[in-house]
Order: sequence, then C-alpha cells, then structure tokens
Amino acid sequence: MLAMLLAGIYLYGIIWNGGILGNIAGIGLDLALLLLLFLACTFWFAQFVIPVHTLVDRLKVTRWLWLHAGSARGAAIFVKNGRKVERDGESKMRGPGVVWVDSASAVMTRSNSNLQRALGPGIHFLEHDETIATTFSLHTQICTLGPGYAEPLFGTLKEQASEEERNQWALLQASRMAVSGQTRDGNEVVPNISVVFRLDAWPAPKGMPGSRFGFAREAVEKAARAEGMSPNRGAESSKPVAWNQLPSLMVVDLWREYLGKFTLDELFRSSFPGLPDILQPKDPAPEMALPWTPPSVRRHFLPRYL
Repeated sequence: MLAMLLAGIYLYGIIWNGGILGNIAGIGLDLALLLLLFLACTFWFAQFVIPVHTLVDRLKVTRWLWLHAGSARGAAIFVKNGRKVERDGESKMRGPGVVWVDSASAVMTRSNSNLQRALGPGIHFLEHDETIATTFSLHTQICTLGPGYAEPLFGTLKEQASEEERNQWALLQASRMAVSGQTRDGNEVVPNISVVFRLDAWPAPKGMPGSRFGFAREAVEKAARAEGMSPNRGAESSKPVAWNQLPSLMVVDLWREYLGKFTLDELFRSSFPGLPDILQPKDPAPEMALPWTPPSVRRHFLPRYL
C-alpha cells in the first residue's frame, strides 16, 4: 500500500513538471538509482537470512534470494542429527539450493549421474543439478537386532487371535528370522545382538574450528559409496540399504558363519585347552666382587684407586 502511494506521488510529480516525455532522462536516472538501491538492500539483508561471513557467501545468498523471488530456486534444507528438516516437497525442487548442516551431521550430494561432494557441518550452496543423496549422523550409534530374552519365540499363535495379536506375532517372527542361525548339528539359535559403531573421525581440537563429534570427508565418501540395494525381491525390499544398516548386516552374517562351525553342546561346554606354564625369569648372575679386607689392610696395602 505504501509503495503504491509513493508511486502515485512520483507519477503526479512527473505530470506536474511537464509529463513523461519531458522528463525521460530524469526517469531513467531514477530507475537506475532505484535498481542500485534494491541490489544494495538485498545484499545487506542477505547476511541476516543465512548466517554467512564472507563476501563470496553473501553474494551467493543474494543470488539465491533473486532466484527465490523468480520461483527458480532449489531446495533449502536443514540437516539436524543426521535427518533432513524440510517442508513437504522441498527435496524435489530443482535449481541452485542451500543446505545447512549442524555440527552432528554430514551430507553426501549427487548429480544426475554420480555422487559429488561430502559436506561437513556448516552452510553449503548446491549447484543447479546437485541434490542431497544421503545424510549422516556423526553420533555414536547403537543398533539392536533380535527379540527380547523373554519373548515366546517358539510358541504357536492361537486360532482365535485378534488382528493386533497377529501383527505382534508377525513382528516377533520377523525379528527372530533377522538373526536366526543354525549350529552344525541343525539346532536353531536366536541371539540378541547389539552393534555400536560410528564414522571414523577425530573431534576437532579444543579452540579450533570444526565439529566436536568429528568429521572426516574420506569416511563419509566411503560410507556413501558402500550403500546398495537389498538383494531381496519385491517392491518393499527394493529400497536402498542405508550406510548405518551395513554394520548390523555384516555382524549377522559373521554370527551365522561361525555358529555353523559348532554343535549346540560345544557352545555350552568348556573345552578350552589349559594355559601353558608361565616361564619365570632366570636369576641374574652374581656380580664379581672383591674379597672383604679389613680397613687397615685397605689403607696400607691396596692401591688408591680401590
């Protein structure tokens, strides 16, 4: 409303002073000054939209604001604790974007054909064809597989079970089959497995810039390139296997491989060989010593260097 009022006053002043044709030079100069003022204001307020510090980053934010005004911007995403915080459909937007990564997260980007960059904590600007491929949490993570110790794994579902009981039974059997293995004599063993892991990185030294959780670009790239597709068939299982699912899958495979080398009795029987005798160190050889002589003899008959 205020802009329309100012435009009306300006138009009235032009008409009062001889019309548009009589003030073409002045109108052109006013438009140029207005454009410069608009650019200066956009550049000034860009540092308050996103907390950037360098001149290059402020220019990038200014460009992003112009694209936003023209509906040509890309995604604007905040990554917190390894998870994307965004509006609905934000990741589907194509164009130059921006991603803000907190100190406990990392991001791997990709283009239309392959993976691009591993980005650590901070503010990063994405190119036109660059999107977020995977997000990473830099925390120490714990993954627990298998049912609880008191779960009725080997029971049967009653015939008149309700829908809720059937769903719980299906979840219980799924957790059982996720870790189930067989011994060498064909007995099933169902453990409860906990895996503790994190990306290989060292925290930033005290007083130095960086993440206190630790960020290593090489570790993020290796984790992103290790992701794959599930080998199971079907629409539900065709989703990619996330990087933090791989340690658990590897542990389960090792568990099943080593379990098949033992019988059930060998798992609960102490059959370890006894420890060998511990070798004791030998007594050191006594040092050569001179025979004892009385002080008077030493003083009169022994050389001075003795």
